[in-house]
Amino acid sequence: MFSISYLLQASCCTALFWLVYHFLLSQTTFFKLNRIYLLSSLFLSLAIPLIEFQSVYTPVQLISQQLPEFVSGTVNGEMNQDSSYNYFYLIYLLGCTIFLGLFITELLRVRFLMTNHKKEQEGTSFLYHVEGIDQIFSFGKSIFIPMGWSISETEKNTIIQHEKAHIQQYHTLDILLINGIKIFFWFNPFVFLFEYSLKENHEFLADETTLRTNEKYAYAQSILACVQTSDKFKLPHTFSNKSQLKQRIMMISKQKTDSFQLSRYLSFAIVTIFLLGIFSCTDETIDGVEQNDKTMVEAENAETVFQLVEEMPEFPGGVEAMLNYLGTNIKYPQISKDAGIEGRNVAKFIVEKDGSISNVSIVKSLDEATDEETLRVVNSMPKWTSGKQEGKDVRVAFNLPVRYKLE
Repeated sequence: MFSISYLLQASCCTALFWLVYHFLLSQTTFFKLNRIYLLSSLFLSLAIPLIEFQSVYTPVQLISQQLPEFVSGTVNGEMNQDSSYNYFYLIYLLGCTIFLGLFITELLRVRFLMTNHKKEQEGTSFLYHVEGIDQIFSFGKSIFIPMGWSISETEKNTIIQHEKAHIQQYHTLDILLINGIKIFFWFNPFVFLFEYSLKENHEFLADETTLRTNEKYAYAQSILACVQTSDKFKLPHTFSNKSQLKQRIMMISKQKTDSFQLSRYLSFAIVTIFLLGIFSCTDETIDGVEQNDKTMVEAENAETVFQLVEEMPEFPGGVEAMLNYLGTNIKYPQISKDAGIEGRNVAKFIVEKDGSISNVSIVKSLDEATDEETLRVVNSMPKWTSGKQEGKDVRVAFNLPVRYKLE
């Protein structure tokens, strides 16, 4: 199951990539590059939130022994279900189910046409003459032609040539991809805008191919003569979709974009780096013994505090018991949940000679609410068994990382 954080981050990526395409690239005639941009942007939108780069640094704070990371919402390493998110996931899964159903229905409708009408092979394509449709369209390697279509043979051949261009350039694969993404991101309007832009780009590419052997004016007239007012089928490429008519006519008559404008595609790299910086880069602290092998440092009160001793302090029952204690007591602050905040903070503390916990502070902050929760639970820990060095009880410093993770 995708986390809320992942879904939101991926949606933000699709929004920024599409806005760059719409304002910088959509009016250029670099149709092949635009298709590459759209498909690559979709892939990166899904991948960037999953990528994690760590910038490593050594803190100036007190050197401390690192404890195992605890993940909020776990007990003994197993995730607990947070009932506050049940309704969200129920609605999300319902939306996914509906869009999966719509997708399968469209595939079955096309399959029905293929199994109930005679096909003719023409090269690598298959032609179907179908009753009950008023517009030619293609899907996969198949072209569906209205039975008794009242257009000239020349126009018909030109339109079939256009549909063959869709087949030769594998445009159906793009449509299947974007519809698969829609199943999981049905709530994201920018995924639907990506779908529209991809279909529009496919028409530009097919028009460009067809115009190599046809005159522009006559071809534009063919498009106008075959305009349909509605789409009976959502998945296939229809020759004259009314919503794309104006842009297609404009692109047919437009002069080729100057090659100097290729520099606009640098925006792809800039946006990718920007999004990686926001969603994929995290700070990671290296804690441990200094290079000169010192095993002790001075605390603010000038009393020796060790980070590594012969007998290390231990939570009652060991590390597993400590993780169980944290799992039982740490509560994910609702204000942080509502704000979609997740990540890690790190608490520093000292186990005193008598096993009590002191000097608790946050050395790596997440947000105010989660920091306060971590401090509260660490301060309330029971006494540990004390650390010993040369047979004497000593003070020992620890760092405890706590990761707050939305389910």
